Amino acid sequence: MATSNATTAPMITPTLTATPAPDLSIDLLPFIHMDKVTYDGRMIVMNNMESTNWLGTGAGPFPIENPFGFKIQYSVHGDFGGITLYGNIDIPPDSPSLPRIVIGYAGKIGFIDDQTGTTQDFDIPVGYGEPFYLNFLDPKGKIIEVVTETGQVAKHIDVTKDLIGIDLPDGLFPNGEFFYGIQTAPKSKLDISQFALQVSPVGVYGTATETKCSLSVGDQEVILSNDQLRAAGLKNWPDTVLGVWRDGDTYHFIGASPQDNGNLQYSALTNGTLDNPIADSTELTIPIRGVKDTFGYIGGGPVYRDPQSGTLILFYDTEKYRPDGSGVHNTTGMAKSTDNGKTWTDLGVIVDTEFPGWADWNVGTGNGPFTINGEYFYIYINDVLVANPRFDIGTTVARAKVSDVLNAAINQNTVVPWFKYYQGGWDQPGIGGKSSPIEIGNPQSNMFYVSYNEYLDRYIKINDSVQGNSTILYLSESTDGIHWTIRVPIDVSTGYKVYPTIIGLGSDPRITGKDFYVYYVFTPNWFEGDAHGQAILARRKISCGPGN
Repeated sequence: MATSNATTAPMITPTLTATPAPDLSIDLLPFIHMDKVTYDGRMIVMNNMESTNWLGTGAGPFPIENPFGFKIQYSVHGDFGGITLYGNIDIPPDSPSLPRIVIGYAGKIGFIDDQTGTTQDFDIPVGYGEPFYLNFLDPKGKIIEVVTETGQVAKHIDVTKDLIGIDLPDGLFPNGEFFYGIQTAPKSKLDISQFALQVSPVGVYGTATETKCSLSVGDQEVILSNDQLRAAGLKNWPDTVLGVWRDGDTYHFIGASPQDNGNLQYSALTNGTLDNPIADSTELTIPIRGVKDTFGYIGGGPVYRDPQSGTLILFYDTEKYRPDGSGVHNTTGMAKSTDNGKTWTDLGVIVDTEFPGWADWNVGTGNGPFTINGEYFYIYINDVLVANPRFDIGTTVARAKVSDVLNAAINQNTVVPWFKYYQGGWDQPGIGGKSSPIEIGNPQSNMFYVSYNEYLDRYIKINDSVQGNSTILYLSESTDGIHWTIRVPIDVSTGYKVYPTIIGLGSDPRITGKDFYVYYVFTPNWFEGDAHGQAILARRKISCGPGN
């Protein structure tokens, strides 16, 4: 913690009786996703012992409607590690950073104003490894109680009065939301065994925890082994989430299929069954014709079939590469097919991030899974707001009218404007507009898929998120396609599960019922050179039936 302009905390007389904590407890540890952070279902470990640089990540925003609190238990090995709570992200020039609270050094909590460099510490009788509560008695974060595990108030702080040189007249969280981060100094390790948000079970968090799926998850099944994929000429397939449609007993599967010779502009189509997607035939190198821009990579992806004309609409993924190879910028576009997927014609890009340029990391909108919501296509994407400081949106949504999209595609070989969801409205352009996270806490997303589930009468979403040397698959639900329940893990096994694709068992695989499948590429070493080198195509059966 910085020590410039540090002040001595005033003496504060604690209250004797702790304010009762809210009833609903939400574990915040699963919201942390980072390749250098491990989570075993019980503890987050951020190991920075071998590094000479600071390491940090976080999550947010989390909305606040009522008094709330946290149960915290952590320990630090080395110089420093801790948890930071703050009321906004610093996106100059619109939103200068607010002062923040840091829980790090044993026996202390601190406040930091990054604008002035002022810090102030308060002693608390809590050591490393001892659980305690940090309660905010109002939703703006003006009054704080530090409470021991036995229920004794160890510190009572009014941030509007008790801080010297740190101005918080409206509290720590004046915007009605909070973010949190975890960080470690070089040569340090942070272990967090408890970090739970305690909130009222009414309002936004009550809705976000009301799931309908009585969940049962089947064992992993190998659908196509690595040897089978290689023998079929599909070593690098699929390299996106899949598009799946059905004709009678025959299922069709399409996904990007980059070639080892460096051609990254092909998709592959297979025809078969759910148990053997290559049983009937394969088309290995299908380009998208008439591409309207220059991309290093293009392929896909989720598919919609127009019930009147039979035209297929493909939502594809693109990549442009910085000349020096240090960054990737990807967008999402559409193509059409009138011969059941054998050939495709480009229609154009429909969504791109607000941040238009290059960064030292990959930016983009992702594979573009979609669903039909009333008279609209809803397409689900990642988004990136700014490069420095980096702020990603794990999942957001854009939409366009189905009738407009199909008319432009079928009759004019083009696309219509799409509009992103932003602060409750749909007025931001799909290309370059702002967007808002649609999940509480804005958890990180790698790839994801969406389906309407007739059994639940809800939309369902499967996300994969990186955590340590694995990805975890999560399920969430929505009644309106915008507001989603907090994710429930369905696969926490070791290894990388990427490109998750939801497949229903009825006549339209996009629509799911009580039972459905999640297909994915599984590999033990996704980030080590030849990502597909040991990959298989696998699936799990998911059931939302009663009694699970």
